[in-house]
Amino acid sequence: MFMGFMYYDNDPKADLKTKVLRLAERYAARFGKRPSVCIIHPSLVPSTNGIGIEIKGKREVMPNNFWIGFDQQPAQAGRGEG
Repeated sequence: MFMGFMYYDNDPKADLKTKVLRLAERYAARFGKRPSVCIIHPSLVPSTNGIGIEIKGKREVMPNNFWIGFDQQPAQAGRGEG
């Protein structure tokens, strides 16, 4: 189960890394804890991110929406993305 909040960010001047880091800072300021996962639309998932937050793709998440928080359940091997 995923616990987190949905944010919308359509800033055309910011790249994905900047947006995720900005949202992680907002999340940490609000909840006192840095998030570990950000779920975005699959078409936006980078091959590498290098920001210390796992980025996953789910079709249910629309472009420019970011679901950020914590994954309460460990990933299962061979499990397909939704």
